[in-house]
Amino acid sequence: MKEFKINKYITLKLVGRRTNIYVDGQLFNQCKSIFLNIPIDKITKLDKIESIEETIDKLDLIPDKQKEELDITPEIEFWAHCSNLQVWVENDYDTRLIHSNLAFPLLKKLYEAKDPLAKRVFKEEIIKRFKSGYPTVIRFLICEDYMKLLSKDELDRAFKNFNYEYLQNDLSLESLRLLEYMIDLGSPTITKTILKENVFRLLNDKSEDHEIITFLVNYDLMSLFTKEELESIKVKEVVLEEPFTSKIPSEIGFLKSLEELFIYSEDAVKELPDTIGDLISLKRLDLHGCDKLEKIPQTIVNLKSLKSLSLPWYISYIPEWIENLTNLEVLELSACNLKVIPQFIKNLQNLKILRVYASYNLKNQDWLKEMSNLEKLEFY
Repeated sequence: MKEFKINKYITLKLVGRRTNIYVDGQLFNQCKSIFLNIPIDKITKLDKIESIEETIDKLDLIPDKQKEELDITPEIEFWAHCSNLQVWVENDYDTRLIHSNLAFPLLKKLYEAKDPLAKRVFKEEIIKRFKSGYPTVIRFLICEDYMKLLSKDELDRAFKNFNYEYLQNDLSLESLRLLEYMIDLGSPTITKTILKENVFRLLNDKSEDHEIITFLVNYDLMSLFTKEELESIKVKEVVLEEPFTSKIPSEIGFLKSLEELFIYSEDAVKELPDTIGDLISLKRLDLHGCDKLEKIPQTIVNLKSLKSLSLPWYISYIPEWIENLTNLEVLELSACNLKVIPQFIKNLQNLKILRVYASYNLKNQDWLKEMSNLEKLEFY
């Protein structure tokens, strides 16, 4: 068994075909792949690279795949890991020199082992790498709870002179999530400004508009936008699914162009905001997946464009005001908790399709077949 001691705290051992890291005599982890075979013609792309993560991402490299292609022996891999970690130690545990998924857990372990150098640089490395603004690193530090190790003063330092360039240029839902995490951490106002700018740039792209609105609702971010800003969003369809971080916000009523709204929630949604009645363009409202919805706002009668309504699956009564939805053409409901369908339904003169699920619970509903305007009466 080959063994290489890097310093008082770190030892590497080749065990079988695996390179293991030991910290203060205790097994820490098996080494990850480190081999990067960089083509000569791509070297110039690395002029402004500052970390391993940037190298991998910019050149679209897959270390494990490259390792297979190079056919590296366990012995060569062992000495490569030794060399890599030796350089890392000689550079005061600079986390830019090895991948974050090894650098930070290893540095944390050294910190817990009371390595004097690790105790001095651990939090400074977290601050430095977070401040770099590189999405891959930020995601790792947030998701693995390293930011929770910092005090408020240390968090303030992490946000001071933060490099927003990467997140400003990364138009993706993932970048929006990172910005949202940063807002939760107490980031400066500029983070909210950039999130709003990126939302509108993504919406202008038109490729993921419904997903963006879903994101804003799920993370309770619609309150960041003014009424005028939300009214300017030309989204046609929104599908809201759990997990919800909060109830559906009242600001959803500002989406004046919205034509179809689907809400699926087994537990979170127990009520809808009255402002849902302000969706003047809404043609379809599907609530059948709202298992715990206790009340349907009467403001829905204001939806003069509404053509299709799917009521909650476990609804225990049908509110009488539904008869005022004069333009309704499709009504879907479930009889799970219903014994009868109220006769005021026949006042829906434009109703063409009535679908009733769990209809075995119903009694004396023959009058439905007498609704002359119905084109389809479907029982399931």
